[in-house]
Amino acid sequence: MKHFLVHNYILQPFVIPTGSLEKTLKVGDFLLVSKFHYGARIPSTIISFPMVHDTIPLLKTRSYLKKPQLPYIRIPGFQEIKNNDIVVFNWPADTVRKFFVKEKGVIKPRDKKSNYVKRAIGVPGDSLEIKNGVVYLNGQENKLPERAKPLYTYKIFSKDGVSSNKLKNLEIDGFIRRFVIRNLSQESYNSLKDFILSISNNNENEYLIYTDDQGIPIKKVRDLSLDIREIIDNEKELSLTINDANKIRNSNQFDTIFRSIEKTNYTNSAFFPGNKRFNWNNDQLGPLYIPKAGKKIKLTINELPLYKKIIRDYENNEVEVVDNNIYINGEISSNYTFKQDYYWMMGDNRYNSEDSRVWGFVPFDHVLGKPVFIWMSIDGLFDGISNWKFRWDRVFTTIGFDGKPRSYLPHFIIFILVWQLFYYLKKKKNKF
Repeated sequence: MKHFLVHNYILQPFVIPTGSLEKTLKVGDFLLVSKFHYGARIPSTIISFPMVHDTIPLLKTRSYLKKPQLPYIRIPGFQEIKNNDIVVFNWPADTVRKFFVKEKGVIKPRDKKSNYVKRAIGVPGDSLEIKNGVVYLNGQENKLPERAKPLYTYKIFSKDGVSSNKLKNLEIDGFIRRFVIRNLSQESYNSLKDFILSISNNNENEYLIYTDDQGIPIKKVRDLSLDIREIIDNEKELSLTINDANKIRNSNQFDTIFRSIEKTNYTNSAFFPGNKRFNWNNDQLGPLYIPKAGKKIKLTINELPLYKKIIRDYENNEVEVVDNNIYINGEISSNYTFKQDYYWMMGDNRYNSEDSRVWGFVPFDHVLGKPVFIWMSIDGLFDGISNWKFRWDRVFTTIGFDGKPRSYLPHFIIFILVWQLFYYLKKKKNKF
């Protein structure tokens, strides 16, 4: 019972499964998320398997019954979500049973939707616009906190080829490498498969493989006597922080580096609000108003696609358009008053993040909590135990504060030792 109360109302552990917040939060970071900062939600799904989310481990079956359901209730918190806070929430677009497994027509209760973590770029009442990849709030460029390390897409050119070794020497990571192997056997493939992202057969005796920035370890190449060479292109596309891009530029080891920005010269309905009239993409979006509870807006046919999902799905109204008139619950409406707050969530890995630019606003009733601590961090967490590497510099680091992240692991160890010594001395004293 004690664990249940802590898990649901105070602190809950989460793990980062994707790189949408790289390099701020990394895949394999284990987080402690505070439920009480923004106010803990009372679980609405009454019958569910304890201490798991939507799927029972090993059995791979649904962990809950959809009915009965309690109404949405939240215990008051002591802090509001501020611009650029990192927030854990239930993915509002989730209609699948299991993370990363696409299924059609599976509708989850709110508290059993997949857990996402993003940065709350825009908060209720803000006007947001993205121009050439730069986010503007209420007409001013958004200033991210010092710890934020957003990734942008850059292209590098070099007539001598963009060398992976040169990039590694500059401490640049996160890029893809290509190799050709001419004498790959089944035995050598089995030894290399943990390093290979994908493989294709060029011809009878030649294979093209893709790896991460680490490539194939030289010891493996020698032990297996591999006939291998890396393909070095004159152009390479990388996801880089602004600091890393400047490091490459200032090194003068490549001819040109520039940021790649998506233009608006084509119709793209894959981005919010999924309407061809809005020619938006990753780098060009808005302006749009982020709804605030109690705020009334003028509702027109042109703006309806921005707020239709809110009005219909999140605030439970019937919406239809007849003869260019908007009907809400059967009555012609030219304005609408929002019932709750909404947020605009984005990942720091801007071009590898499915976020509000794709599925729109996040309602406050979907907010779970605030990440406050990284208690463990494992590189290669999903690549098998043999590939695990503990990131000790990230263990027991705080989230959301200013300044360079600092590990409090030594302080924690000292505290445990002092506590154990105190307990031992007290126990020894009680014997006499």
